[in-house]
Formats: sequence, structure tokens, C-alpha cells
Amino acid sequence: MSVEKASGSNTFSIPSTQDECTGANVGAGESCTFRVIFTAPTNSDPRNATIEVTGTGSPVQTATVHGKGVPFAAKVDGYITSAFTSTAYVGQGLFCSTPCQDQTVRKTLQKGKTWIYRVKIQNLGNGKDSINVKLSQGESKAIIESITVLRDGNVNVTSQFLNAGYVIRNLNPGSYGYFWVKVKLKANAKSGNINAIYITGQSDRRPTVKDVVRAKTRVQ
Repeated sequence: MSVEKASGSNTFSIPSTQDECTGANVGAGESCTFRVIFTAPTNSDPRNATIEVTGTGSPVQTATVHGKGVPFAAKVDGYITSAFTSTAYVGQGLFCSTPCQDQTVRKTLQKGKTWIYRVKIQNLGNGKDSINVKLSQGESKAIIESITVLRDGNVNVTSQFLNAGYVIRNLNPGSYGYFWVKVKLKANAKSGNINAIYITGQSDRRPTVKDVVRAKTRVQ
């Protein structure tokens, strides 16, 4: 038995690990399985392809596949929580390209103490994308002793966040990067002052697409 391309698509392949049919002896009532991978065209023009299967002592079998390319649409979703555990996120399913109230969490903290904000940056686009994530500050920076960013809670990526940005590479649709943002206040921080931290996730394939979450820390 053999499987061949008859006509149609730009790209056609059958990985050997996905092909049980080529060279197989398939008896009456038996079957084999193969997987055909088509690479979609870069535009929305419809394309057709025909798969042809031939075997000794059996008629040629054909199947026609119809499809078209879907334009890439980027969407980045950031959400954040000030809860002690990874719960009660705000901002999920909401999108703000600049800081907004709907994607803001707040925490009042004693002088000299540390708190962890948990952040997720998710690819909600319809294709694989890399997302650049950066941290910036606003309001009272003077009350902050240190800020540390940890990927998955254990890999220090602070330097990247504060400079060119940390890139979450090749995220599949629906996948996300998870970060801890540890904020420590100075022991002599002035009561009532507030610091704002902004975490921005930006699409690599469509740089105009971004989402911003905000954490506001107030000195008790």
C-alpha cells in the first residue's frame, strides 16, 4: 500500500511516525492509519488537495480536503491577584492597553514587610506568539526597598523585566506565563504613600497588542 499526493496544497508531508500504511500488508477487514499535515496558505484564498491511496488488488481510494488560511489575530490577557494563594485574579478576560481600575489590585503593607503579587500573562490569539513582559513603576518609588520577579515562583527574571523585557517564547493559544512579583517596603517608608507597579504583556507578532495589570501597595 502507498499514500501519495495527487494535487493541491502548498506543503504536504506524512511523518514516518504517523504512517502505519506505506509498505504494510493490510488484509480484508483490517485497517491502518496515517496522518497528513497541511500547512495553511498565508492568505484566505481557498485551497484544495486530494489524498490518494493505492493498494494491490484494491481500487484506488481518494479523499478531497478543502481549507483556507485564517489571518493571525493577536490577543494578550494579563491578570493579577494580591491573594496569599493563586486565587481571586482580577483582569481575566478584560483588556487595557494602559493601566485601568478593572485590572488593579491593592494591598496595605506594614513598613519593612514583603508581599507577593501573582501574575499570569496568557496568549489568547489564534496562533502561536511570543509575549514580551516588562515592569515599570509609578507614584511613590521612594517607599520601595526592592522588587523581585520570579518565573513560576522560582526563576529570577527581575533584570529582564526591568530592562528590555522578559520574552515568553512560542506560547500556544491558551498557554500562559506565570510570575511572582515580590515587593518589599523600606523600614522608614512614609505611612499613607502608595507605589504602583505596572506589568505589561506585549505581542511579538503584533506589537500594538498589549495588556497592562497594576498592583498598588500602600504603606500602613
